[in-house]
Amino acid sequence: SYNKDFHNHFKDINLNANHYVSLNNKGQLTIGLQEKYQQTFESTLCKEQIVGIDLNIKYNFCVIEQNKEYTNIDYDRDFFQKQIQDLKDIDALGYNNLTEENKRKLQKIVGRTESYFQRLISEILDGLQSSNVTEIVLEDLNLQKTSGNTFNQEFGVSYSRLVKILRLNQIKHWFKNQANKRHMKVHFTSPCATSQECSQCHHIAKENRQTQEKFKCVKCGHEANADNQASFTIGERVREDVLCESLHILEKD
Repeated sequence: SYNKDFHNHFKDINLNANHYVSLNNKGQLTIGLQEKYQQTFESTLCKEQIVGIDLNIKYNFCVIEQNKEYTNIDYDRDFFQKQIQDLKDIDALGYNNLTEENKRKLQKIVGRTESYFQRLISEILDGLQSSNVTEIVLEDLNLQKTSGNTFNQEFGVSYSRLVKILRLNQIKHWFKNQANKRHMKVHFTSPCATSQECSQCHHIAKENRQTQEKFKCVKCGHEANADNQASFTIGERVREDVLCESLHILEKD
């Protein structure tokens, strides 16, 4: 239930739909309620105008699914190896002992990282816009929490540290901001089971994701690259009526 007097900007809430709940680091609770008008939203979309984007960290930057074709976008490993080494040098000094010069150096490292990803996202969106894409779908991930402390051998840091260094928690916001400037809509969908759901029969099982790269449905036997499968599933949550109503949130300006 909700207070209709306080939340008077809502028109008609479908309380039978699934609602996405998140808690940020400030202790603020956000509940995404689904309005019934979303049931008719899908019918106004041309499915060729929608892409699902699976953001990653371990093996690539993202996989983009468009019309069942997949594009793997990676980030510059050499660039970030240098970034991480510079940050390790600052870590060794201790943040409480940094000189003004080292603080400026730290700001430059952070600035370079942000500038790199902003340019990369801009290039991705320019390419999608040139293909007449008007809708992009992203998982509403908190990578800081989901990546854990597994050690990354390539960069010599934990994945949680890598997320912080690369500022990957800001990626979805940078996508949204840049897409809105191009008049492209951004949808954030629940990350629940995107890597475990079969695109053919929609069976969800942990066993479907056999390895990081291999997906094989234990029910229907469908096989696919796991990252490709995830990006397709993410896009389907807008394309399909039932999933559209139940699992995703339309970001409005």
